[in-house]
Amino acid sequence: MTSQTGRRVGAIVRAGGLTSAVVLLTAAAVGPATVTWTLSKPQIPQARNGSLAAESCPGTNACIAVGSGYSPSGPARTLAEAWNGTTWAIQATPNPPGSKGSNLDAVACPAATACAAVGTYVDSSGTQRPLAEAWNGSTWTIRATPDQPGSHGTVLDGVSCTAASACIAVGYYEDVSSQDYPQAFAESWNGQAWHILPAPDTAGVQSPLYAVSCTSPTTCIAVGAATSGTGVNTPLAAAWNGTAWTILPAIGPSGSSQIALNGVSCTAADACTAVGSYTQPPTFARHTLAEAWNGSSWKIQPTPNPDGYASLAAVSCISASACTAVGSKALTAAVLAEAWNGSTWTAQQAPVPAGTSALTAVSCAAGACGAVGYAGPPAGTRHVLAEARTGGTWALQAAPSPLGALPASLGGVSCTSASSCVAVGTSTAQGWNGTRWRDLSAAGPPGAASINLTGVSCAAASACLAVGFYLKSGGGLGMLAETWNGTTWTLRPPIRPGGMVGDLTGVSCATARACMAVGSYVNSSGARLALAESWNGTAWTIRPTAQPANSDGSELNGVSCTAAGSCTAVGDYHVVRSSDLELAEAWNGTAWSVEPTPGTNGTRILNSVSCTAPAACAAVGYQGGGPLAETWNGTTWTARTPPSPKNSADVFLFGVSCVAASDCTAVGEYSLTNTGFGATLAEAWDGTAWHLQQTVGPSNTEIVGLTGVSCMPGGACTAVGSYGPSQPGFGAFVPLAEQRN
Repeated sequence: MTSQTGRRVGAIVRAGGLTSAVVLLTAAAVGPATVTWTLSKPQIPQARNGSLAAESCPGTNACIAVGSGYSPSGPARTLAEAWNGTTWAIQATPNPPGSKGSNLDAVACPAATACAAVGTYVDSSGTQRPLAEAWNGSTWTIRATPDQPGSHGTVLDGVSCTAASACIAVGYYEDVSSQDYPQAFAESWNGQAWHILPAPDTAGVQSPLYAVSCTSPTTCIAVGAATSGTGVNTPLAAAWNGTAWTILPAIGPSGSSQIALNGVSCTAADACTAVGSYTQPPTFARHTLAEAWNGSSWKIQPTPNPDGYASLAAVSCISASACTAVGSKALTAAVLAEAWNGSTWTAQQAPVPAGTSALTAVSCAAGACGAVGYAGPPAGTRHVLAEARTGGTWALQAAPSPLGALPASLGGVSCTSASSCVAVGTSTAQGWNGTRWRDLSAAGPPGAASINLTGVSCAAASACLAVGFYLKSGGGLGMLAETWNGTTWTLRPPIRPGGMVGDLTGVSCATARACMAVGSYVNSSGARLALAESWNGTAWTIRPTAQPANSDGSELNGVSCTAAGSCTAVGDYHVVRSSDLELAEAWNGTAWSVEPTPGTNGTRILNSVSCTAPAACAAVGYQGGGPLAETWNGTTWTARTPPSPKNSADVFLFGVSCVAASDCTAVGEYSLTNTGFGATLAEAWDGTAWHLQQTVGPSNTEIVGLTGVSCMPGGACTAVGSYGPSQPGFGAFVPLAEQRN
């Protein structure tokens, strides 16, 4: 029997911007024995998901909305839906061949059979490229869009069309020569091709454009934000006259800062309304912002600011005295709608779906408005949201969400044989039979919005205990534990110390009736303290942990038990007025005691531990940006510094499994300094030194890592983790598994 604990979610800082690679290590770097890791494919949980970013309604009963949704395999895919006055229906949209994620961010329809949608896709190198598609009343077609020469990535965020053959799209590109700062970017469509337009002169500061509104092919206003070298945002507005852009100095409320204009709508060249948000000292809470352009200057229009913290994302005007703006309230994470009557902005009552919701776009025609966005649990998959206002009343519309990947990951794994493993993680639990993975459908408490199982330990194939936490639908965290009998999961609610918030991150079972789970909780004074609870097959019992001297907080990330009365747990503690140091504690069946560890300064965190005997343990983690490993001989913890792969940075070890004192395997992740890509990591301990092993990471991914491992005598190991996109919004994290035979 081998048990493997998970790692703490939130306490471990994952290396950002990692992209997978098949890593070839030099022969000298690889251990003496030749081993091979291979990929297997865990089941990707499926769920309805998606969000709508923009909407255009050329008529009361004719609207097109666009956005994105996760594909069944994980990457984001373009999404378009049509409203016929009665129902919303998903339309088939293309995605650029070979893209690693794509979405549509804006749409403009001068007629029901003529729409232009723009957005972004990620190419095979991981670079963002502009995307444009056209609707002819029956089919969406990709239209080639030129990229800014020499750019490191280009995004289209807004589009406006005055005719099927006259569109302007705006966004930004990242200029390598200006430290990747986003620079204003614009293109025009003439019915045959897209062409790059001269960019507004923004004096070289960061200047993304988010929206544009045109009243003729040669009369447009675009808005966004300009960021100075000190990081202060000021509102950005520019006018297009058919030949060049002219900056129109936009304004913010007196004393305000961090101002951005997110949407604009013009009914004439001298009648435009722009909306967005700003922050206001001393609280720096974000407030709604609206301002009007009269052809010569901008004037701020006071807006309601529900909850004292809100933002407007888009606006649609049918005249200078009739505008509707939408957005979200941050404190309640709910939709927001406001209306302008020519003199005053007034908050409107829009239906608020359960969980988190926001309206990101609005389109009005003939007294009716449609708005779209997303809704969903506070953490988890977003769902398409659509609302409509007829007269003064908003109502929800039933808009379908496409079937796609449910964001998921595997954090811990426990194997009782090479062909019998149980792995758990975020939104999923899976079983391995030596040939394939299958979904085990982990249970969630009533009212749970999402579950996260971070550790699992199996005393037998049909006797496993998994622990973690769950997110409540109304917000807040709850502790989670459940047992697997080979057929079903059964909830086993842990004890909340003093009724306080806590979570469990690791578990180890010496037998089915002798398990120890560890984690942390927040006490009544607000300090986070290490937590340990034992399970006897029937009930949980809190086992008070020891607090290291000179510390003001601690947490346990992993545990390994060789008997009911013999466990070792590891984690970290915070030294008063200093940094985090590794923590190791021992359970003797009666009490926990702190074991001295070699760390004395700098950040050193232990994530996982595996013991083959009370006096034979190995623990792994990270120190600063490098790997950390230590061994226990019954008396002393000794640092055993693992090697780092060549040209690597941000090297982390998250899981370890030992079948003997001189036979351990650790897994994790790292990034490559020469490419910024990343890879899975495995190292082997032979009793004297750690040796790198060659692993394989999934191709065409950005962030990838292994977080748990479980090994059998003879060399067979199963490691689990996740991979997904580094660009937010371009895909879902999906489970990953690798085997070593």
